Amino acid sequence: MKKINIGLIGLGYFGSFHLNNILNTKFNLTGFYDSDEQKALEIEKKTGIKKYNDPETLINEVDAIDITTPTVYHYDLIKKAILAGKHVFVEKPMTSNSDQALDILRLLKKADIKLQVGHIERFNPAVDIEELKKENIIKIEANRLSTYNPRGTDVSVIFDLMIHDIDLILAIMGDKIKSIEASGLIKYGKNIEFGNACLTFEQGNMAVLNSSIIHPYMERKLKIWTVRGYYELDLAKKEINKYFYSLKPDKENNIFAENIFEKKDANNSILDELNEFYYSIIENKPTKVNALDGYRAVKLAEDILNKIKTE
Repeated sequence: MKKINIGLIGLGYFGSFHLNNILNTKFNLTGFYDSDEQKALEIEKKTGIKKYNDPETLINEVDAIDITTPTVYHYDLIKKAILAGKHVFVEKPMTSNSDQALDILRLLKKADIKLQVGHIERFNPAVDIEELKKENIIKIEANRLSTYNPRGTDVSVIFDLMIHDIDLILAIMGDKIKSIEASGLIKYGKNIEFGNACLTFEQGNMAVLNSSIIHPYMERKLKIWTVRGYYELDLAKKEINKYFYSLKPDKENNIFAENIFEKKDANNSILDELNEFYYSIIENKPTKVNALDGYRAVKLAEDILNKIKTE
């Protein structure tokens, strides 16, 4: 099988996870770049992996690049990689704004490369998108709630947490959105720390998204009401509850004919998405989360954030 040389740019919080997981894929990790010279030297000494002094040299010497820097640097790095003819994996969100994302889409039309966006919940075994797309959905409620951590205050909760569920909602329900209502709260930092959005789709169904980094407890759940019944997906515990309506209530007034509980095996979603990226290159197949998906998530997150700021 062909060897694919990959480089890693960014060794922050997520970058360290990517470093360890790349070593467990079939990629050949050529080297890495991080703007923190001291940290980069320490990692090179500890791992024996080559440290590069600038991202451009690394990009030019590999077949693919994995970008895990802060979002503000994504656009320039993606652009350099595309123009150099390199395959790109980039952490979510793909870019800082929708104009940048549109430019990436334009550049990709002229390039013969693969680009995958790291919307990691697409690899959560508790979410079967193809199954849910077959359901007649009335409403989805997405709760992504976290206790306070100053690390998460440098960007709005919309682009940090809610964007995970934005991507899932778009993948399940499509992007024909008729209206957006949104609200938010800034409590301790400079960016929105609690955000709520209500999306009404052209076909009449709805999605409600709640995201917070100032919540008393952690929660990552999707609650889905359909014509056939109700789904509750615990994305953290990898647990699925499905309740399907009966034709009529029984003698005890029970209206559910069937309740299915599933506990999915724990998985390593970062490893799974990197493996998916590798095989998209080797087998020349579409990536599971492509640049158009990345653009749509950024655009909707931007629209929600703008709605909060103008109300």
